[in-house]
Amino acid sequence: RGPMFDAHCHLDLLDDPSDAAAHARGAGVVGILIPGVLPESWAKAQALAATTPGVWWAPGLHPCWLGPASTEADLLSKLEAAARSGAVAIGETGLDGRTAVAATKVHQQRMLRAHLALARDLDLPVILHVVRAHEAALRVCREDGLPAAGAMVHGFTGSAELAVRWAHLGCHLSIGGPVTWSPSKKRIAGIRAIPAHRLLVETDAPDQAPDPWRRDGEPGAPAMLPAIIRAVAALRGECESAVAVQTADNAANLLRVGQTG
Repeated sequence: RGPMFDAHCHLDLLDDPSDAAAHARGAGVVGILIPGVLPESWAKAQALAATTPGVWWAPGLHPCWLGPASTEADLLSKLEAAARSGAVAIGETGLDGRTAVAATKVHQQRMLRAHLALARDLDLPVILHVVRAHEAALRVCREDGLPAAGAMVHGFTGSAELAVRWAHLGCHLSIGGPVTWSPSKKRIAGIRAIPAHRLLVETDAPDQAPDPWRRDGEPGAPAMLPAIIRAVAALRGECESAVAVQTADNAANLLRVGQTG
């Protein structure tokens, strides 16, 4: 198997990030991108990126945990300052249509547009979280325009039609642990429809651990990435090493970073 790149891993939220990064490197993971979710976690992510080989970071305001609308201006000011401090991307941002999410659709869309604008201004790629809101997210991205640097839809589990539409818009699509959870025919078709040059893989650790760790109740970790690559390769009818190398190259090119493996 070739070098691997975890395109979406909340390393800063793990109990022992340094140990997790070391185990991942021992498993062949040469790159990890830490996406931001809350301002309180950005400094830790930035510090990990500064001290851990092969780790990069991005500040973002997750749509599931947006604060009151009255704090938007302050949060966006902090976001811009953080993004100018060595970040390689903006996000994660996006739309989440689940009823349990406190932020309104209007608030989420406004913040998504602000992230897109900042990414365009700073020439950085954007990390998109899209759950039960693909039509609305596609519309916002078409209307406002993605940054020239590109974008990724993380944790993609959509159909072949959605995969083609996102790829046509210029997005990379990242596949995570659910690919090992007996995916539906629709999701399998979606994975197969992703163009090779748009394919990424991720753990989303500590969330969405792949099986068998998920069945055992273990949290996700970046060292579990080989299991995800194995499942993606099997569903696409490709060899594991080819998927590992392709997705690592895709991530490094999107983020404009070097591989350290």
